[in-house]
Amino acid sequence: MKRKGLWVSVLAVLLAWWLGAAALTSISAGAAASLATPSDVKVTPTVGGITVSWASAGGAEVTYTVTSSPSGKSCVALNQNSCAIDDTSSIPYSFTVVASQPGATSSAKSVPTTPLAPRLVLVVAGQSNANGYESYAVDPGTGVDYMAPPFTNGADSQDMITWLPWSQLQGIGATPVPLDSPQQIGSPGSATTIFGPELGLARQVWTDTGRAVTIVKAAHDSTSLAINWSPVKKGTAPNGLFTSMVNYVRTVMANDAAKGQFDVLGGVYWYQGESDVTKGGWAAKYQTHLQAFISALRAQLPMSPTAPIVLAAQDLSRYLAYLNVSYPLKPPKYAAYLSGNSEVRAADTWAAAHLPSVYYVETADLERVAPYVIHLSNVAQLALGARMAGASDLRFP
Repeated sequence: MKRKGLWVSVLAVLLAWWLGAAALTSISAGAAASLATPSDVKVTPTVGGITVSWASAGGAEVTYTVTSSPSGKSCVALNQNSCAIDDTSSIPYSFTVVASQPGATSSAKSVPTTPLAPRLVLVVAGQSNANGYESYAVDPGTGVDYMAPPFTNGADSQDMITWLPWSQLQGIGATPVPLDSPQQIGSPGSATTIFGPELGLARQVWTDTGRAVTIVKAAHDSTSLAINWSPVKKGTAPNGLFTSMVNYVRTVMANDAAKGQFDVLGGVYWYQGESDVTKGGWAAKYQTHLQAFISALRAQLPMSPTAPIVLAAQDLSRYLAYLNVSYPLKPPKYAAYLSGNSEVRAADTWAAAHLPSVYYVETADLERVAPYVIHLSNVAQLALGARMAGASDLRFP
């Protein structure tokens, strides 16, 4: 009987131990199951991305997973209350956060954030035709003011523009201003208002997509891709233009982010090449220089690999013909200039055919201002901008 009583006691101890362990397991499971859903989820724009933050769910060794919708991009943070997601898409995203612990069931998803609507930034760069050197806002022949209301759509009231003070007077363009703000060249007392392809570009993007954009304009007259726009060239204008452009674009985006606006680089529009045509070595290497330029754009600007880069193919054939008549060129020099013009144009078509997300629009048929017939007229600039939009606005990332 004593032995039986002993076994009963042992069984009682084992039963108590088992019940205690089960209770502890239940308590532990209950604790894991009660992990709070992350709350107070906030989205903060950065340059080229988003930072998502939240209130702690409590507990140790908590992993938080942030997921964007509809893209499915994610970031993970351990025992931290924020993480960053690279984002170069112009699609509005919302974000959710899930908390989890090892061996436990994850929390429910947080309430999705309000979709963040990105604003497109479009970069217009190059030399005098990108600037709009003889594209006068008020036509000297007809008196038509191409910046005067009424406008055909909302671009002029909704879009913004800012420019680097390389060729235009800086004036009010030091920070983004309405699209139809005067861009002036000349001296402050006798300035002339101009515009480049950006006006037609922005208006056509609005017509096609209804999207507002911010134009960042970086154009410097009489500059080459071989030297001034080389990604490795340093210094102040007219040297080191590439680095200055990149830094300025990032500054504009950072300033917008500080105000809570998320900017996405929608595309780059390049109109240049005239300065390289008449330099035989530069013309022959224009394709090499252009490829390096495009590669550097994608590496140094916060842009999607699919963001369009649109090349406006320069054409100096009419100007060279004018030179040959007005200041007769020796046949070898004229032939060399024509060859250079062909080489630069061929580089543009090569890039569009061989480099991803690079597109080409023609300018040879567009009206130019006499007598030198180098620079596009205001009507031609509006047409060019519309062509640029047609090549890109359905390809924004």
